[in-house]
Order: sequence, then structure tokens, then C-alpha cells
Amino acid sequence: DIMSGIILFDIETTNLKANFGHILCFGYKELGSKRTKVLSISDYPSAFKKDPTNDYLLCKDIAKVLSYADAWVTWYGIRFDVPFIQTRLLSHGLPTIPNTPHIDGWRTARYKMCLNNNRLATVQSFLELPDAKTAICPKNWRRAISGHKPSIKYVRDHCKYDVLVLEQAYEKIRPLVVNHPNLNLLNKTEKCCSYCGSKNLRYKGEVIAHTRIYDRYHCLDCNSYPRARSAKKILIPEIRSA
Repeated sequence: DIMSGIILFDIETTNLKANFGHILCFGYKELGSKRTKVLSISDYPSAFKKDPTNDYLLCKDIAKVLSYADAWVTWYGIRFDVPFIQTRLLSHGLPTIPNTPHIDGWRTARYKMCLNNNRLATVQSFLELPDAKTAICPKNWRRAISGHKPSIKYVRDHCKYDVLVLEQAYEKIRPLVVNHPNLNLLNKTEKCCSYCGSKNLRYKGEVIAHTRIYDRYHCLDCNSYPRARSAKKILIPEIRSA
């Protein structure tokens, strides 16, 4: 399933360390799409029947999805999801996924918000998002780890809601994201919001950088403050003789 654009994703694993555990599920969707898809280790019947811990085929498909994305959105993915996936790919002798612009909502919550903790469930509750993360039943989780198919389906459903909540949280905190991928470049135009691609912009003064001045805009759709891609003025430092 080759997808471009901004891809939101989440993984569920059997352990916090990739040399002791494997991937159970991988949930993902393209930003703005109505379809949320979840791949699980049990989706590969012949391999699963032979070894319910072998995530080779699952990892291979995960790499296909993520390798063509323009940007990723995760929650704590910089420190867990991506390193775990890369390690599992290496363990199977598969090519790793390329370095891709990565928006980590956990990092934005930690450094740009002031909550009692930075978990996705906390942000979901605080922002009163439409969907909610589901509770984890330890008994079902243990069964899923052992290869119990009904329990793996339970984990799949949990993963799906994680992705849905992730998208909703991202859309709310997007104006706070530092170094957000510039959608002007993806859309090949300067006339849209660099955060969300909207053309519903209002002029909001100027941004003064070290050597350049840019027009600044307020996006009335995502509430961010993008700047123009091209500078309106370049400041040349004065060079004084000794």
C-alpha cells in the first residue's frame, strides 16, 4: 500500500525493546483520509501458523507504507516507534526506512504545553477530542502476545483508535509544532498555509530573521502563523574596516 503525503501511524509491540519483542500491529492513515488501516502479525496466515512471533512480512509491509511518505506523525515515535521498526527491519536483514520529516506530538506537548503529563490520553482528555483511546486489558494483551487471534483483534482495535486520536490531537496542536514540514513545497505553491495547506490566510505583519524579513500570515483554518517562503527584504551586514 504505497501512500504519500502526511502519514499518521502507531505500533503495538510485545516488549519495549526490539531485540526481545516483535511488532503485533501497525495502524496508519493518510492525514485527512477517512480510511484507517491496521496490519497485524496474524494477517499473514502461513507464516503466523508456522511461527506467531515472526514479524518479517509485517515489517516488510510497514516499510512499504512509510518509505514513500512526505512526513510522519506519531506520539513518542521519535523515541520508540521508529527506532523499534528500524531495529526489527535490521533483525530481518531488510532495508531500513529512510529519514523522513517527523512530527512527534509528544515532543510538542512536552516543550510547548504545560500539562501534568504528556501522554496522548491526557491531551485527548484535556482537548475533549471526539474519540478516545481504549483501555488495555492485561489478560487480552498477554493472550495476544502468545498468538491468540481474538486477542490480537482486540489489540488491532486499540491501535486503530490510537491513530484516530493521534490525528485529532495533531490537528489541535499543529500551530505549536516546531519545524513543521512546509506544505508550500509539497503543494508547489507559496499561496497556502505551510502547516495545513489552506489558502484561507490573513496578513499578520512581518517576521524578522537574522538577515531577512518575511511576510507573516495567520491561517484561519488551523490557527497557525506561517511566513512567506521568499524574503521581502535581505539585510546585508555592514562591514567595517579595521
